[in-house]
Amino acid sequence: MIPLRRIARLCDHSEAAAAAVARLMSQEIVRTQSALKRTGTMNAEQRVLDFPAEVSAKLSKRGFSATRFLLPMTREQIGQYLGIQLETVSRVLRRLQRRGVIELAGGKQVQLRRPAGLQPAVHGVDRKSHASL
Repeated sequence: MIPLRRIARLCDHSEAAAAAVARLMSQEIVRTQSALKRTGTMNAEQRVLDFPAEVSAKLSKRGFSATRFLLPMTREQIGQYLGIQLETVSRVLRRLQRRGVIELAGGKQVQLRRPAGLQPAVHGVDRKSHASL
């Protein structure tokens, strides 16, 4: 961890450093707002549906495959990140796999077969429409 005083001094002497710090802080604020919105407005199943879509979008922005990737966390860590139980994460991922939306290999490798199958949660469709997941 870098002391705030040291960062402030660096920013005072370098416009590029100040811009980089401002950009990083802005990105962190957006991530935090997104997490709060997700936790406050989505039910548990919707949060699990949203997670691979979120990972896919982030990887795509960085030039990586949007449809084939490794989960960045264990299922237990995903549950902690989303504020839900491990069992819910596992249950929803299994349902998505059975429906052909995703393919899971080795526990962490994900292939999005039908990315549109993740969209209803992102757009806030109610839980009843996902009863068949």
